[in-house]
Amino acid sequence: MDQKTPPNRRVRSLPVTFYSMGVSLGLLLFLLQGCSRSVSPELFEDTTIEDRRTITQGETTREYLIRVPGSYNNQSEPRALIIYMPGHGGDALSYRAYVGEKTDLHLLADQREFIVAYPDAFIRKGGGEPYWQPGDNGEMDIALNDVYFIDRVLNDIKANYSIDERRVFAFGFSNGGMMAYSLGCNSGDIFAAVGGMATTMIPEECNVSHTPSIIAFHGTDDTVLPYNGNAVWQAVPDVMRFWVDHNGLSRQDMEITEFNNNTIQLEQYYGEQSTVSLYTFEGGEHVWFTELINGMSPSEVLWEFLENIRL
Repeated sequence: MDQKTPPNRRVRSLPVTFYSMGVSLGLLLFLLQGCSRSVSPELFEDTTIEDRRTITQGETTREYLIRVPGSYNNQSEPRALIIYMPGHGGDALSYRAYVGEKTDLHLLADQREFIVAYPDAFIRKGGGEPYWQPGDNGEMDIALNDVYFIDRVLNDIKANYSIDERRVFAFGFSNGGMMAYSLGCNSGDIFAAVGGMATTMIPEECNVSHTPSIIAFHGTDDTVLPYNGNAVWQAVPDVMRFWVDHNGLSRQDMEITEFNNNTIQLEQYYGEQSTVSLYTFEGGEHVWFTELINGMSPSEVLWEFLENIRL
C-alpha cells in the first residue's frame, strides 16, 4: 500500500474507464449526504439470530437476512448466491416477504437449491429513509461505503455457509438495482451477473476487466425512473448499450423476442464471456413485475438467466 494512503481507504490498482453524463446537484447530494465519519475497518463484530445477521463496525451496525434452501446443511455442496437489494425507503424484511414469499422466489430457491440474502440499505447521517449509495469511494467503512458493506456481507456469508464463489449474483429493485450495477462496476470479479427491476445506472468508473452479465426488467410507463430517461436519470436502453460496449459485445449481435402478444420484448446481446438482456414491459410502471413471461414468472426468468453463468 502506498504510504500516503490512509489505512481506512482502499486502493484501486486496475485500469478503469469512465462513463459520464450530466448529473444534477440534487442527485449528488442525495447520493453523497452523510459522508463525514470514518472508522477503523478491523473493528467488526458479526452476530446472528436465526436468519438475521448483523455486521458491526465501531458505532455502526447493519443487518442482512439470509435464506437457505430446505435441503441445505453444513455438508451441502457449494450453492449459488443471489443478493437482493430493496429500493429507496425499503427494508430487507418487507422485501423478503414480498419478493421471497409472494412471488415464490423462495419456493424456486428450494427447488433449484440456491441461497438468497437480503441486505438492508442505510439511513444516512441526519435521518430520513434508508437508501443505497452506489460507487466505491474507497472508504473501508460500512457507514460510508455500500460497496464495502456488501463486501463484508459476502465475507460473512462465505464464512458461515457453503457458497459457490463462481456463482454469486446481485439484483435489486429501483435504487437497489442501481447498487447492483455499481457492484458490477466495482466488483465484477466477484459477481458473475448483476441486474435490476425498474432501475437505471448511476454513471461511475467501471473496471475494464470486470464484465458481468446483465439482466434488466423495465416498464415503458415508469414515471419514477423513466424508460427513456430525463435530465437526471439515464435512459434504460443507454444503460444496456453501456454494458454491451463495456463487455466488448457487438451491438449487431442482438436478438429480439416478443412475448405475451408483443407486450413484452426481450433484447439480448450474446458474447463468449457475458450476455446482456433487457425485458421491456409495454405500459409497465415503477413496480416489481409479476406478469408471466411466456408462462414463466420474472423470478423464474431471472434464475433461468443466472443458472448457467459462472465467473
